[in-house]
Amino acid sequence: MKPTAVPDGASGMRALYRRLGALGLGQTYVRSVALPTGWDDSEAANPSTYACVLTLLARNLGLDIRSLQDAQAPLRWREAGETRFLKHGNVDECEFDAVKGIALRAAGAAAQGVTAPTRTIPSAQALRTQILSAGHQAVTLEALLDACWDLGIVVLCLRDLPPKAKKPTATVTVAGGRPVVVLCRKPCAAAWMLFWLAHEIGHVANGHLGGASLLIDADLDGQPSGDMEQEAHKYAVTLLAGEPDPGYLAPSRLYRGRLAAWARDVGRRDGVDPGFVVLHSTRASGGRYDVANNALKALEDSPDPVATVTAQLDRRLDWSLLTRDAREFLRRMAVRAS
Repeated sequence: MKPTAVPDGASGMRALYRRLGALGLGQTYVRSVALPTGWDDSEAANPSTYACVLTLLARNLGLDIRSLQDAQAPLRWREAGETRFLKHGNVDECEFDAVKGIALRAAGAAAQGVTAPTRTIPSAQALRTQILSAGHQAVTLEALLDACWDLGIVVLCLRDLPPKAKKPTATVTVAGGRPVVVLCRKPCAAAWMLFWLAHEIGHVANGHLGGASLLIDADLDGQPSGDMEQEAHKYAVTLLAGEPDPGYLAPSRLYRGRLAAWARDVGRRDGVDPGFVVLHSTRASGGRYDVANNALKALEDSPDPVATVTAQLDRRLDWSLLTRDAREFLRRMAVRAS
């Protein structure tokens, strides 16, 4: 490996930005999430400062440090260890390379700020009973987040991924000895986030991560395929509805307000989040998700679901336990508004 080239201040950073851009990491994005606050490119003329910046970029963006240090080499992603890749359809794992390193970095940073012990995850039915016994009328997103943090499971949502990066629905890893669920998409309604989180908890409860460093759920919109996806789906539906197949099928020709009213009645009867009733019925009947999403808009007047996840993260973490770099990165990536 060639020694690290000391750049000529800003011109050297321009060359580095071009190399990063070839991986889909644009200059605006890199400055926004991965470089220190107040960074001035002219500072790169100092060799020790430039070396520190390369180390920070490698850590925050999941890049191989040796390829960063060799100005003549193409940049490479850092090896993330064994990854369990769960997908629907024709999706290539390498399409998610940009997200892998960022998700692992965010998970590790968040785990630094949690001291509560990790508890065994109960069965789906037992966890549902526990949540309802706490006074909740249904397993909602807010209630499930509370339960996760009480079990020692960290949950965060990545707000600011590279614009051109393909985003999985979610990932699961273990950091600091505890499970971390990293949600990677911004849904139009809390019901989607609720189901995704319940599904990822199903993976954790069933031990699907095994010895892998990361589990990636590429897309949870379709029908589950493969043993792991089916087991996680069964756990999620049982947790949210009390049984693995509640049989929710909306009467035909119900749209927006009427579909929302039907789901609200069913949810009240069964102690189920009405948004999940809509999603389950749509999936079971092969219905149109644009119709379902319109009904969800009529049902939900709660805050943005990403903000709901973020508020819980912000409240539950002891930010003083994070290193300065980890704290700055996590606040940029998982707390601030995009």
